[in-house]
Amino acid sequence: MKKYIVLIISVIFALKLNASELQVYYYYSTFKSPTNPYIETYLSIIGNTTKFVKNENGKFNSTIEISIIFKQNGKVVKFRKHRLNSPELNDTIINFPNFIDQQRIFLDNGIYNFELIVRDINSDAKEFKFVDVISINYQEDEISFSGTQFVESYKTTDKENILSKSGYDLVPYIADFYPENMEELIFYTEIYNVDKIIPKDELFLIRYYTESSSDKDISKSINGFQKQKASNVNVILPKLNIDKLWSGNYYLVIEVIDKENKILARKKTFFQRSRPPRLNKDKINEIDIEFTFVSKIESKDTMLRFLDYLFPIADIRERQFLTNQLEAQDLEFMKRYFYSFWFDKSSTNPEGEWNIYKKQIKIVNNSYSTQIVRGYKTDRGRVYLQYGTPDDMLVAKDGSNHYPYEMWQYYSYESQRNIKFVFYNPTYQLNWLELLHSTAKGEPYVIHFERYIADKYYMAKEHSNNSDNYSLDSPSNKVLNDYKKLR
Repeated sequence: MKKYIVLIISVIFALKLNASELQVYYYYSTFKSPTNPYIETYLSIIGNTTKFVKNENGKFNSTIEISIIFKQNGKVVKFRKHRLNSPELNDTIINFPNFIDQQRIFLDNGIYNFELIVRDINSDAKEFKFVDVISINYQEDEISFSGTQFVESYKTTDKENILSKSGYDLVPYIADFYPENMEELIFYTEIYNVDKIIPKDELFLIRYYTESSSDKDISKSINGFQKQKASNVNVILPKLNIDKLWSGNYYLVIEVIDKENKILARKKTFFQRSRPPRLNKDKINEIDIEFTFVSKIESKDTMLRFLDYLFPIADIRERQFLTNQLEAQDLEFMKRYFYSFWFDKSSTNPEGEWNIYKKQIKIVNNSYSTQIVRGYKTDRGRVYLQYGTPDDMLVAKDGSNHYPYEMWQYYSYESQRNIKFVFYNPTYQLNWLELLHSTAKGEPYVIHFERYIADKYYMAKEHSNNSDNYSLDSPSNKVLNDYKKLR
């Protein structure tokens, strides 16, 4: 019997490219065919961020140029450049439609440096380049999984086309974020070589479920299963009802289980859900907190402080609810709400989760507090509490030609990779830095953020003609070079 295999893979990258100009969402999945592995790339172009022009038919459309490059040892091994046209419009008064692109590229097993370059043919905006390292390693003698393709809709294939797989046309859902108005999660996955481990045509179980990134209790998850006969390729295309899945970070978990209930292989894929709980005061009042860690809290001031600590990691609805409780100052209700907050984080050990967070609060208060603001209320404190300790950091104290600034980098955060935060101190207040720019989802994105950090005198001098040609010793160029050092 083959050893137990655990794969924790997130191959989805939902990227907002150049936030104030062209916007593109992208991810990829890999698969194995009878001849070669291949990668599928999925792009969604946000129509109202492209430039529509009149074409030879007298109608309006936009044109996007897409370059996909794979390199090994510095040499290009696969290259594809193509143009993608939007749907044609009779005029440019109505809303511009989004449009998608899907490509299928065959590759051998190996590690590749991947580049994606997206350019609006009709716009003067600079091209955007995304780079990543992609590993393909499909073996012939062990169970393995394809990438997990999230699916918007599907139908039986009438005629083979680029969307076709296993008898279905799959319209990709090009994101790993599921908003409140989406009630279903549909996904497609191929499982290879089950018949190498389980006798061919013998029944086995495929179990799939959602797992919270903070609570591994399977009993609380949305789940399903299928029985299939062992084959060289087994395919699943299930639907999971996520209507009751609360906001949070989750994994979609797929397991291969034999008739002895032994897990032979497992795969995890990250996704996010936005469905804020409808906070109900009556239900919170019903929570029994006797013999819990909050029952020992007798000071109203302590409870008010603990609730205030939650703001950096609370969502919008929770923050409003917290504000109301801080104003009401009902000690018993505050204790019940505080317990329910941490119970939602971990039903098995809410006190443990709180103690971990409390240690982080102490760290940011010691590191980022000013004379008038506690560390957890600062931008750096909030980012630290929400994203954790940065993997890399660059600190530049004030100079003659730039404001003090810090750059933080996280190699990975949930489904995102290589995210950066730029803080600066335009007021020169002691230990006070504001968040200026970030590449993380949902955070402020500022084009030419380096110009805000450069001193106003040098700003005016360098950019009198709105030029991007900085001198080598310019403050803006120094900021950019520091930013590039964080890889």
